[in-house]
Amino acid sequence: MKQRMVAAVDVGSSKVCSLLANVDAEDSIQIVGIGITPSAGIHKGLVADIDQASESIRQSVRRAEQTSGESITSVYLGISASNICSQGNRASVSVGRNARPVRQGDVERALKVAREINIPEERRLLHVIPTQYTLDTQIGVQDPKGLHAFRMDLDTHIVTIPQSSAENITKCAHKAGLNIEGLVLQCLASAQSVLHPDETDAGVVLADIGAGTTGISAYKNGNLLLTAVLPVGGNQITRDLSVGLGIPVEMAEQLKKEHCNLAEKDDPDANEEPAVKVNFDGVGKIYKKDISDIIKARVDEIMKLVVSQLVQQVQSQSYFAYVSEFPAGMVLTGGTANLGGIRVVAQEITGLPTRVGIPPAMSGLADQLHNAAYASSVGILLCGGKNWRQEQSWIRSETGLRDKVLERVKTVRQLVPWGRI
Repeated sequence: MKQRMVAAVDVGSSKVCSLLANVDAEDSIQIVGIGITPSAGIHKGLVADIDQASESIRQSVRRAEQTSGESITSVYLGISASNICSQGNRASVSVGRNARPVRQGDVERALKVAREINIPEERRLLHVIPTQYTLDTQIGVQDPKGLHAFRMDLDTHIVTIPQSSAENITKCAHKAGLNIEGLVLQCLASAQSVLHPDETDAGVVLADIGAGTTGISAYKNGNLLLTAVLPVGGNQITRDLSVGLGIPVEMAEQLKKEHCNLAEKDDPDANEEPAVKVNFDGVGKIYKKDISDIIKARVDEIMKLVVSQLVQQVQSQSYFAYVSEFPAGMVLTGGTANLGGIRVVAQEITGLPTRVGIPPAMSGLADQLHNAAYASSVGILLCGGKNWRQEQSWIRSETGLRDKVLERVKTVRQLVPWGRI
């Protein structure tokens, strides 16, 4: 059975995760290489130091190469920039004078028209995602090929990113010796790995809470409605603990991971409040309730920011009007989703039934990846695995003097990353 090697590099604010996998013709994935290193030079999803960031990427890729015994030269690169913008766009094309079946060429033509949207000169397309087609008066068509029509309208969800942000992250990858197959927004990648089609059909919200950012995507009737990235995440929780408890950041991070339980209720019969002994000057012990209270305050804020995005999306003045739009509830993922009891707090604040999203089990060296912290890493790999068999349409600069931002045409409801060659 024909196989292809697919590599994903997920660049986050706290870690860089590189994955290498065999993907067969049935889209079955076998993990053969994994490399995880601490991230440096990345702040809130943006490059703050090119040298540090490229070295983090290089070390992560090297570890994946060591575990796999294979060389990695071309990757799908995951990003979580907090300065993205998203909007809807409709493209219309004529199928023919006489109604005839829609062909693949018609779909590609509609996608090309959809990409020709006016955006500021300093921004670049990151994703052009088809949501639904309209054939003449038939609304809500998911796959138009083979259906008869005179006219076809295509609704798309478009995500843009500042050119400088895209250039900086791609420069880091190139400096690490990598070619880029495409850029993939982390929260959209996470959705690929943790959301079920039944959830996206009914209506669901994904909150990918990483170290430096919180990515949000919302779905209804199988279509992507909302994409946003907030510049707040787990690092803010750690800093709150550090300042509030008067301890170093490293100690605050350890306490956050080991002793947070946001679902725990006060026990009126307890004789002594549970405490944690710490080895730091002037601090002998820290009460667990203080840890949870500080963390809960920041989680409350993050959840309220997520809600504000949803309220804007449904364009309602009622705070909880969005709840009926998303009966499948909210799915939390990302490293911060591992905090004890965060699901309970999220459900209380948003009013949505909430679960923690964990990537599916895969074959190979995948045990470590069955964790919410690796949802985007697995999702980027899934995007690359699905895309490799699709016909590619790259746009090259005819002068050959410089690389240009490239777009890859994809089929219905698939991510369309752009990259360089």
